[in-house]
Amino acid sequence: MNDYLVLFTPYTWSAFREHGGTIAGFTEGMRTRAARIRPGDMFICYLVRLSRWCGALEVQKGPYVDASPIFSPANDKFVVRFKVRPIVVLEPEKAIPIGALWDQLNRTKAIDRSNRGWAYSAQLVASLGSVDAADGRLIVDRLLAQDKEPKSFPLDTAGKRLLLQKPVITPKGAVEVVVPEDSEELEDEIELSEVRKG
Repeated sequence: MNDYLVLFTPYTWSAFREHGGTIAGFTEGMRTRAARIRPGDMFICYLVRLSRWCGALEVQKGPYVDASPIFSPANDKFVVRFKVRPIVVLEPEKAIPIGALWDQLNRTKAIDRSNRGWAYSAQLVASLGSVDAADGRLIVDRLLAQDKEPKSFPLDTAGKRLLLQKPVITPKGAVEVVVPEDSEELEDEIELSEVRKG
Protein backbone atom coordinates (compact mmCIF):
# COMPACT_ATOMS: atom_id res chain seq x y z
CA MET A 1 0.00 0.00 0.00
CA ASN A 2 1.28 3.46 -0.93
CA ASP A 3 0.23 6.85 0.38
CA TYR A 4 -0.52 9.81 -1.87
CA LEU A 5 -1.26 13.46 -1.17
CA VAL A 6 -4.66 14.76 -2.28
CA LEU A 7 -5.39 18.49 -2.13
CA PHE A 8 -8.83 19.93 -1.51
CA THR A 9 -10.01 23.52 -1.31
CA PRO A 10 -12.53 24.24 1.45
CA TYR A 11 -15.27 24.17 -1.19
CA THR A 12 -14.23 20.90 -2.86
CA TRP A 13 -13.83 19.27 0.56
CA SER A 14 -17.37 20.32 1.42
CA ALA A 15 -18.66 19.04 -1.93
CA PHE A 16 -16.81 15.74 -1.43
CA ARG A 17 -18.44 15.27 1.98
CA GLU A 18 -21.90 16.37 0.82
CA HIS A 19 -21.81 13.77 -1.96
CA GLY A 20 -21.17 10.92 0.46
CA GLY A 21 -17.39 11.10 0.81
CA THR A 22 -16.82 8.13 -1.48
CA ILE A 23 -15.59 9.71 -4.75
CA ALA A 24 -12.27 11.55 -5.15
CA GLY A 25 -11.74 13.44 -8.41
CA PHE A 26 -8.85 14.92 -10.37
CA THR A 27 -8.42 16.91 -13.56
CA GLU A 28 -7.58 15.37 -16.93
CA GLY A 29 -4.05 16.67 -16.48
CA MET A 30 -3.63 14.27 -13.56
CA ARG A 31 -4.51 11.17 -15.59
CA THR A 32 -0.89 9.93 -15.84
CA ARG A 33 -0.32 10.26 -12.11
CA ALA A 34 -3.71 8.69 -11.40
CA ALA A 35 -2.83 5.62 -13.49
CA ARG A 36 -0.27 4.47 -10.91
CA ILE A 37 -2.79 4.42 -8.04
CA ARG A 38 -4.00 0.96 -7.01
CA PRO A 39 -6.79 -0.34 -4.77
CA GLY A 40 -5.55 -0.37 -1.19
CA ASP A 41 -3.50 2.80 -1.62
CA MET A 42 -4.25 5.64 0.78
CA PHE A 43 -5.11 9.22 -0.07
CA ILE A 44 -3.86 11.62 2.62
CA CYS A 45 -6.10 14.69 2.38
CA TYR A 46 -4.87 18.25 2.86
CA LEU A 47 -6.93 21.46 2.89
CA VAL A 48 -5.13 24.11 0.88
CA ARG A 49 -5.64 27.75 1.94
CA LEU A 50 -6.43 26.51 5.45
CA SER A 51 -3.21 24.44 5.72
CA ARG A 52 -4.79 21.51 7.54
CA TRP A 53 -4.72 17.71 7.35
CA CYS A 54 -8.37 16.73 6.97
CA GLY A 55 -8.77 13.08 6.04
CA ALA A 56 -7.59 9.68 4.93
CA LEU A 57 -9.28 7.68 2.17
CA GLU A 58 -8.58 4.12 1.07
CA VAL A 59 -8.73 3.64 -2.70
CA GLN A 60 -11.29 1.00 -3.69
CA LYS A 61 -11.56 1.37 -7.48
CA GLY A 62 -10.23 3.50 -10.32
CA PRO A 63 -9.17 5.54 -12.04
CA TYR A 64 -12.19 5.94 -14.28
CA VAL A 65 -13.73 8.93 -16.06
CA ASP A 66 -17.07 10.33 -14.92
CA ALA A 67 -18.25 13.89 -15.56
CA SER A 68 -21.35 13.85 -13.35
CA PRO A 69 -21.30 16.96 -11.13
CA ILE A 70 -19.78 16.50 -7.69
CA PHE A 71 -17.14 19.17 -7.18
CA SER A 72 -18.91 21.82 -9.26
CA PRO A 73 -22.62 22.20 -10.04
CA ALA A 74 -21.86 22.16 -13.79
CA ASN A 75 -18.85 21.49 -16.02
CA ASP A 76 -17.10 19.60 -13.21
CA LYS A 77 -13.45 19.43 -14.23
CA PHE A 78 -12.52 16.74 -11.68
CA VAL A 79 -13.51 13.86 -13.97
CA VAL A 80 -10.68 11.37 -13.35
CA ARG A 81 -12.15 9.62 -10.36
CA PHE A 82 -11.63 6.98 -7.72
CA LYS A 83 -14.10 5.16 -5.53
CA VAL A 84 -12.75 5.52 -1.99
CA ARG A 85 -13.57 4.27 1.49
CA PRO A 86 -13.37 7.04 4.07
CA ILE A 87 -11.06 6.14 6.95
CA VAL A 88 -11.23 9.61 8.53
CA VAL A 89 -13.10 12.68 7.26
CA LEU A 90 -12.89 15.81 9.43
CA GLU A 91 -14.71 19.13 9.23
CA PRO A 92 -12.37 22.10 8.61
CA GLU A 93 -12.67 23.30 12.21
CA LYS A 94 -11.56 19.86 13.43
CA ALA A 95 -8.89 19.31 10.76
CA ILE A 96 -5.32 19.28 12.11
CA PRO A 97 -3.31 22.45 11.38
CA ILE A 98 -0.06 21.71 9.60
CA GLY A 99 1.87 23.43 12.40
CA ALA A 100 0.73 20.76 14.87
CA LEU A 101 2.75 18.12 12.98
CA TRP A 102 5.39 20.33 11.37
CA ASP A 103 8.41 19.18 13.42
CA GLN A 104 7.39 15.51 13.24
CA LEU A 105 6.98 15.03 9.50
CA ASN A 106 9.88 14.28 7.16
CA ARG A 107 8.06 16.42 4.60
CA THR A 108 8.23 19.58 6.71
CA LYS A 109 10.63 19.33 9.65
CA ALA A 110 13.68 20.64 7.77
CA ILE A 111 11.77 23.57 6.23
CA ASP A 112 11.65 27.08 7.66
CA ARG A 113 7.94 27.84 7.82
CA SER A 114 8.60 31.58 7.95
CA ASN A 115 9.69 31.42 4.28
CA ARG A 116 6.85 32.36 1.93
CA GLY A 117 7.46 29.41 -0.36
CA TRP A 118 7.19 26.73 2.31
CA ALA A 119 4.23 25.01 0.61
CA TYR A 120 6.38 24.44 -2.50
CA SER A 121 9.32 23.25 -0.43
CA ALA A 122 7.01 20.84 1.42
CA GLN A 123 5.53 19.66 -1.90
CA LEU A 124 2.01 20.65 -0.88
CA VAL A 125 1.01 22.20 -4.19
CA ALA A 126 -0.05 19.23 -6.35
CA SER A 127 -2.16 16.16 -5.78
CA LEU A 128 -1.04 12.55 -6.16
CA GLY A 129 2.56 13.05 -5.10
CA SER A 130 3.92 10.26 -2.93
CA VAL A 131 3.77 10.61 0.83
CA ASP A 132 6.63 9.09 2.83
CA ALA A 133 5.40 5.92 4.57
CA ALA A 134 6.41 7.18 8.03
CA ASP A 135 4.68 10.51 7.40
CA GLY A 136 1.58 8.74 6.12
CA ARG A 137 1.36 6.55 9.24
CA LEU A 138 1.85 9.53 11.54
CA ILE A 139 -0.76 11.67 9.79
CA VAL A 140 -3.34 8.86 9.67
CA ASP A 141 -2.73 7.98 13.34
CA ARG A 142 -3.22 11.62 14.35
CA LEU A 143 -6.33 11.94 12.19
CA LEU A 144 -7.81 8.79 13.78
CA ALA A 145 -7.04 10.11 17.26
CA GLN A 146 -8.63 13.45 16.37
CA ASP A 147 -11.70 11.66 15.01
CA LYS A 148 -12.03 9.62 18.21
CA GLU A 149 -11.51 12.53 20.61
CA PRO A 150 -12.09 15.72 18.59
CA LYS A 151 -10.33 18.93 19.51
CA SER A 152 -11.47 22.19 17.94
CA PHE A 153 -9.01 24.33 15.97
CA PRO A 154 -11.02 27.55 15.44
CA LEU A 155 -10.64 29.30 12.13
CA ASP A 156 -9.57 32.92 11.96
CA THR A 157 -11.64 35.47 10.04
CA ALA A 158 -9.87 34.74 6.74
CA GLY A 159 -10.44 31.01 7.22
CA LYS A 160 -14.12 31.54 7.92
CA ARG A 161 -14.42 33.56 4.71
CA LEU A 162 -12.85 30.70 2.76
CA LEU A 163 -15.67 28.46 3.93
CA LEU A 164 -18.11 30.83 2.22
CA GLN A 165 -16.61 30.25 -1.23
CA LYS A 166 -18.98 28.99 -3.88
CA PRO A 167 -18.20 28.05 -7.48
CA VAL A 168 -19.25 30.32 -10.31
CA ILE A 169 -19.20 28.82 -13.78
CA THR A 170 -17.39 30.95 -16.37
CA PRO A 171 -16.47 30.20 -20.00
CA LYS A 172 -12.99 29.21 -18.75
CA GLY A 173 -14.30 26.91 -16.01
CA ALA A 174 -15.26 27.21 -12.37
CA VAL A 175 -13.88 29.84 -10.04
CA GLU A 176 -14.54 30.15 -6.32
CA VAL A 177 -16.09 33.40 -5.12
CA VAL A 178 -16.43 34.67 -1.56
CA VAL A 179 -19.75 36.48 -1.26
CA PRO A 180 -19.53 39.31 1.29
CA GLU A 181 -21.80 39.77 4.27
CA ASP A 182 -24.47 42.42 3.66
CA SER A 183 -22.58 44.93 5.78
CA GLU A 184 -19.31 44.57 3.90
CA GLU A 185 -18.15 46.39 0.80
CA LEU A 186 -18.32 44.24 -2.31
CA GLU A 187 -15.05 45.37 -3.84
CA ASP A 188 -13.17 44.67 -0.59
CA GLU A 189 -14.53 41.21 -0.02
CA ILE A 190 -14.90 39.37 -3.31
CA GLU A 191 -12.01 37.04 -3.91
CA LEU A 192 -11.63 34.95 -7.04
CA SER A 193 -9.35 31.95 -7.21
CA GLU A 194 -9.24 29.00 -9.57
CA VAL A 195 -10.75 25.85 -8.14
CA ARG A 196 -7.73 23.66 -7.56
CA LYS A 197 -7.54 20.23 -6.20
CA GLY A 198 -5.48 18.33 -8.67
